[in-house]
Amino acid sequence: PSRRAWSHSSGCSRMSPAPSTDTVRPAAFTGIPFPTAVLASAFTHGDTDDQRAAVALYALAAALMSAPWLVFFGYLHRHPALLQRRVSPGYVRTQRLRPVTGLILYGLSGLLGWFVSPVLGLIGVIVMITYHAITSEGLPRWLTRR
Repeated sequence: PSRRAWSHSSGCSRMSPAPSTDTVRPAAFTGIPFPTAVLASAFTHGDTDDQRAAVALYALAAALMSAPWLVFFGYLHRHPALLQRRVSPGYVRTQRLRPVTGLILYGLSGLLGWFVSPVLGLIGVIVMITYHAITSEGLPRWLTRR
């Protein structure tokens, strides 16, 4: 039986059933539990250097989690036949902004946490987590209007 792709991202939930999309799952989210534990430990028991390293590690892992989605949305953009009929290719094109935003802003949060302040870097990470939660069903129309 065919299965729907994992619906973490709006692009996946709008795809036609395709078992090959199962390969996105491991690449997209398996790298975050360890950096999360390191981050929690550093802010509970560590000093400033531990916190700097933990924020940088977490931000790096989160940025790297965005990379497969960039490839995934690029593939969907080039193969619109995989989309459900009600989804336009323009929708996929605009959704490619989400992983680009993740790569850039998680990277900046890590640099901010390493060079300026671990607390400021952590705030940047929290902002990005919130952004991804708010846009999990796609970018709002007001953000994509041209």
